Amino acid sequence: MQMALDLPAIARDHYHGTISPYPSAVLSGHLSKVMKGWGFPYEEWPQDLKAEYAYNPDAARKLLADAGFPKGFKTNIIVDTASEPETL
Repeated sequence: MQMALDLPAIARDHYHGTISPYPSAVLSGHLSKVMKGWGFPYEEWPQDLKAEYAYNPDAARKLLADAGFPKGFKTNIIVDTASEPETL
């Protein structure tokens, strides 16, 4: 499902460029420097891992088809409206 998310577009359009479009570790910024080994900055990820997080809807469709869902699937999503009221 990660490949179906256009993180750069979400960062740009929904968050108006105020967040990074790249995945991050649980600890980032200053804490990642203090607590070494708990996570690695996106820039240090190997290219094959970055590819798994890149927006690639064709690859996402193929993975779904390979998993037995050639037409996708339906699901429900729970949204925290207290912190993201405009997502409704």
